[in-house]
Amino acid sequence: MGILIGENEWRRKSVASEVVKASSEYLGKIYGFRYIDLSVGRSNIPAITAYKKMKFEVVEEDDNGFKMWLDLK
Repeated sequence: MGILIGENEWRRKSVASEVVKASSEYLGKIYGFRYIDLSVGRSNIPAITAYKKMKFEVVEEDDNGFKMWLDLK
């Protein structure tokens, strides 16, 4: 999963959470996905913070970063 918000004016406006919410609902309903997982670099603090606000949980950690998981149930 990747989210890129290139325009500075759209950052910090909850666009990523809207995309994740709509995507997770669609993937769960249409394709029966039960979870979403992603990896994020340790230094990407804004992304880590955003994912935690979206209820992603850290399930694995290494020197490079975190593997995070969102339960769609």
